[in-house]
Amino acid sequence: MGYVYRHSPYKGAEFAIHLAIADSVNDQNHNTFWMSIAKLAKKSRVARKTASFAVSKIVENGFLVLEKERPGGTNLYRFVFVDQDVVYESRTTPLGYSYPQPATSGSTNPIEPKKKPKEPLSSKSFDLEFDEFWAIYPRKEGKGVCKKKFNRIAITVDPQTIISAAHIYALRRKNEDPQYTAHPITWLNQERYLDEPEPPIEQKTPEQPKPQKPCTNPDCRNSWIFLPDNTVIKCPNCL
Repeated sequence: MGYVYRHSPYKGAEFAIHLAIADSVNDQNHNTFWMSIAKLAKKSRVARKTASFAVSKIVENGFLVLEKERPGGTNLYRFVFVDQDVVYESRTTPLGYSYPQPATSGSTNPIEPKKKPKEPLSSKSFDLEFDEFWAIYPRKEGKGVCKKKFNRIAITVDPQTIISAAHIYALRRKNEDPQYTAHPITWLNQERYLDEPEPPIEQKTPEQPKPQKPCTNPDCRNSWIFLPDNTVIKCPNCL
């Protein structure tokens, strides 16, 4: 909860939701969080619709990562300590404090503060590569935070790898329900660009109808025979 007080960019109901989520995070299980929207709204003293909107925004901004979507059930999220400017500083907050990381096997103190490793700095800009990625990705939300994340990833991962994976994902999501398409920041945070590509679906060629041989009956007219008594019968050669 201390992280939310110091770094959360939200105000009002959205801050209350962010704080309630932090209070419910299971730090001994990789900082995971699962709670129904109705229960989260009740805990935060807000309307259910407000809670649902706030969770979507927190996911979009990268403070929550959707680990497992459960249609009709409670989704599983992971709380993320985003490197964010300090909004509020308490006098009692120790200098240099870093926030708990997911527990590791054999640890005697699973919430012992650890220093967050600094990401390598680079003066190179990946604006053109990001613009190409953004044009391809099938969902356009949270462009600013996605650009920062893309530039950090591109320092150690070939940008073309990210772009190619985004192109494959866009093809897979074509004609699918857009609400189940991952937010771009979620896709980047989960390193989905490293997923193994699925084999393409083989398209079966429809069988062409066999051409019919011309009827040899001289009285046949389009598979029918007109008799002298004005009756019509099916041509026996065409059956």
